[in-house]
Amino acid sequence: MKNLLANIKSGSPIFDVEVFGEGFVIVPKRGQEAEFAKMIDELTFHQSDEYAIFPITDGKLGYERATVMPL
Repeated sequence: MKNLLANIKSGSPIFDVEVFGEGFVIVPKRGQEAEFAKMIDELTFHQSDEYAIFPITDGKLGYERATVMPL
């Protein structure tokens, strides 16, 4: 799971990363909102004791951003 967190923290073509302390916020890039929502759904569904994810909805079917915190 730590590799997953490191991969997310390093960024992606579908989202930007804002690091703060040990946690980080991921924000979808313009035009990538649907892919970002799929990724957040997967991360939320497969949570473990390694991290907590706190997605913020966009008020529709996707997410505005998500905070990821290692535990």
